[in-house]
Amino acid sequence: MESLGMDAALYTLAYFTSAWVQPVDDIALPRLRAVLDGVNMLNQQHQLVGLLEVRRTEDADTSEANVQPLEPSTFRSLCKHFQVTDLPACVLLDAQGQALAQGSLKALEVTTSCDWRKKLRQLHEDDVASSTNTSDLSCKTFYMGGTHGKVLGELLQDNGSPAAAWETLRPLWQIDVGSNFPTPLDVDDPALVKMREEALKLFETGNFLPAASSFVKVLLRCPTCTKSSFNLAVILQTIGETHFAVSSMLRVVALDDSDSVAHTVL
Repeated sequence: MESLGMDAALYTLAYFTSAWVQPVDDIALPRLRAVLDGVNMLNQQHQLVGLLEVRRTEDADTSEANVQPLEPSTFRSLCKHFQVTDLPACVLLDAQGQALAQGSLKALEVTTSCDWRKKLRQLHEDDVASSTNTSDLSCKTFYMGGTHGKVLGELLQDNGSPAAAWETLRPLWQIDVGSNFPTPLDVDDPALVKMREEALKLFETGNFLPAASSFVKVLLRCPTCTKSSFNLAVILQTIGETHFAVSSMLRVVALDDSDSVAHTVL
């Protein structure tokens, strides 16, 4: 398995992503960074949780700080290893690059145990000595307190397979970082219909990745748009990414169980 270029933080939040979900990245990543910055303010000497972007790319030779580019087959293998079935997704890793538990994000609850509190106290020895209130804080409050901790805690909840696109990332949307969230639109809104039509034209002319990204933009405005989830699944299957196409098609079935075509494809 590919070794991830993790930093010196005690834990690393690996953010798995690809070109077709770039519109989601533009919204989620600034907010995720803000959340982790808030959590990491607990200690100025040791970073508690670092962020590593694990990107599917055709050009794995590119180098960016805190970005691990992987060619498609390696990326898929790593996603299967960490049970990542939809993008973007986050997996919490320990210092050895091992997931702390199955699934994305939910394992961070483990770090609120009393064992974690002992580790924090070791790291914060000077701060603890200078503060009379720190010793009275509960483990969860010490680590997860404040707005950013609350958001992170919500991200950790396992709500099963979401029917709406990127439902698991929704807690991030409440973080204000100056990056506006796209205005929601009804599925039959003329503006949304036009966006779907333009995305379909891109697909029909063989522009698969731009088409997939365009359907993602539609889903950001209307996460329950079954037509867009269906078309996104078809495109992903067309480009050889069946592993990720399944989750999009499952959303269609979850929203419209009478869709016989979606059932047949699955």
